[in-house]
Amino acid sequence: MTRALTLVLLCACSHKGDSMDAPDGSLGGAELSSVADQIRVDVYPSSRSETLLEQSWIADLSEGLSDIEIVLEPTITVSGQVVGYQSNPLAIEVPGAERTPVAAVVRVERTGTITGDSVQTDADGRFELQVPASKGYTVSITPDDGLRLPFQATIDNDIDTDLDLDVIDLGYGLPVYGHIRTDDGTGLQPLTVRLRERASGVVGPATETDSTGHYLLRAEPGAYTLEVAGGQGSALPTFEITADVSEEAGGLHLDVNVGELIPALVSGQLIAQDDAGALRDIKVRLESRALRGTIGELRIETETDGDGLFGRQILAGEWFASFIPPYDSEFGGISQPFSLSPGTGLIDIGSTVLPRRVLFEGFVIGPDGSPLANVAVNAQEVGLDGYIFSATTDEDGGFVMDVPPGNMTLTTAPAEDALAVTKWSIDPTETGQVFQVSQGEQMSGVIQGPSGPVGFALVEARTMAGELLATTLTDADGQFAVSLSPQ
Repeated sequence: MTRALTLVLLCACSHKGDSMDAPDGSLGGAELSSVADQIRVDVYPSSRSETLLEQSWIADLSEGLSDIEIVLEPTITVSGQVVGYQSNPLAIEVPGAERTPVAAVVRVERTGTITGDSVQTDADGRFELQVPASKGYTVSITPDDGLRLPFQATIDNDIDTDLDLDVIDLGYGLPVYGHIRTDDGTGLQPLTVRLRERASGVVGPATETDSTGHYLLRAEPGAYTLEVAGGQGSALPTFEITADVSEEAGGLHLDVNVGELIPALVSGQLIAQDDAGALRDIKVRLESRALRGTIGELRIETETDGDGLFGRQILAGEWFASFIPPYDSEFGGISQPFSLSPGTGLIDIGSTVLPRRVLFEGFVIGPDGSPLANVAVNAQEVGLDGYIFSATTDEDGGFVMDVPPGNMTLTTAPAEDALAVTKWSIDPTETGQVFQVSQGEQMSGVIQGPSGPVGFALVEARTMAGELLATTLTDADGQFAVSLSPQ
């Protein structure tokens, strides 16, 4: 019962630095840092290592990347039971029942890494999940019903052995409620409303405003952000509001006046380059840059009809329109800004011509200038939907791909581990470019598990933001070596 009490107290306060069964501090490599120069090494053990789960190791560049030893931690079990207060709103004489099993999602995750897992509680509120032993876990419990139950989260939990959290009582929490309306008092519906705890970043369960624009959530005392999102396809804005829940105040009454909402119709047509034919089934994404007369932002998507036409209700402000063909289309996407002034009932942005794709040819050479064969080449759109187009170089180092004509990021991944994965910004209309890869910085070492070296594991080196730098496999002795592109 001690663990359950400790977890509940931590959840209510989110004390940074508290831990459960804190180990010697070596789990998972270096401490996660927002200022240190770090690389995340994601390791996926093969099926031969069934007792090990995928996990991240944090390496500090200041300590060097040669002959590093990455220690994979064994799988441990975290279990417990989630209970809470079950209200009975239809039976006033029986206000509710305490310690009732709760349907909830339990997450044990090391933020910013692949380490961790989540599970749904069963009918009795019990849960059991397996994670690697690690430090810096965020443990969160999010009930399915946020209207009657609060959610909880603790940060910086170090867990190195099997952990039975016993009974975790979510209790009843405090009400967070209010009215979301316009200047004239009209309640807004449907809006999705939820709380995000500021310390942990954990997001609670969502509810919707009712037909009059009122909402109700429950939370423990603490510092939150109220996240409000308009319904899919609606002209209702998305915004965030600070929400500090106080036990002394008995919760939080938070009304929001979003200002004036006067929708207007924006329309247009998509046509093809050269033959000027209408294009159907083109995704149209409308994103606000600055709304006028109201708070927040707005993003709406639709598609063109058989005549290439589209139309949607939006709000006054500065906008950005993106027109995105299907991946296998012969046309490329395009974006353009436009404005909608207050009081304008209709704006026609006219006909937009989508360009045809182009053949992009290039060559990849090594540090000595020799052609490189079997290099994986990926070209990714900048913006839009970020489509990725792939090719492999031939024996002369050449490649050809059919791509949209807009700005792209080109990534080359040589077959040789001694050569670095390298990225360039390209204009695919400028064909025949030569891309010279470098040897970069060598990262080498061994992957160890509780029973010795971990062979045939997939190793991915990434920035802390998740950008892939290199990938390889360990050999039978757990050894690996890759070359990282200069940062």
